Amino acid sequence: MSAASRDLKAGVMFYGGGTMVPFGDGPSPFDRTREIDCPIQGHFGADDKNPSPEDMRKLDAELSRYNKPHEFHSYAGAAHAFCNTGSANYRPHAAALSWPKATEFFSRHLVNGDFRAPR
Repeated sequence: MSAASRDLKAGVMFYGGGTMVPFGDGPSPFDRTREIDCPIQGHFGADDKNPSPEDMRKLDAELSRYNKPHEFHSYAGAAHAFCNTGSANYRPHAAALSWPKATEFFSRHLVNGDFRAPR
C-alpha cells in the first residue's frame, strides 16, 4: 500500500507476508519498492517463513538502494502472526516490544509534524 497510495504519510508493516509475489496481475510489492513515498517500519519474526529473514534482508537492501527511509525490527523466537492473540504463533514478548515501537514511529512521523505536505 505504501507504493500504491501517495496519501500515506507513514507505514508500519507487521510480518509483510507475500511481499515477494504479485497480488494478481502486475508487479510484486517488492518490485514496487522504488514507488514508496513515505517512511516505513517493519516488524518481523526471526522464525517466519513468509517473509523469511532472507526476504527481509533483500527488502532492506532494496529500500536502502532507493534511499527510502525505513527501520526494521526482528524478534527472536517469533514467527508469522506473533501479535495475533488468536494464533498459535502469538508471542507476548514480541508483541510487547513491537507495539510501542509502532506507536512511537507513527507519533514521530504523523503527530509531531515530520511528514510531507499534501500534494
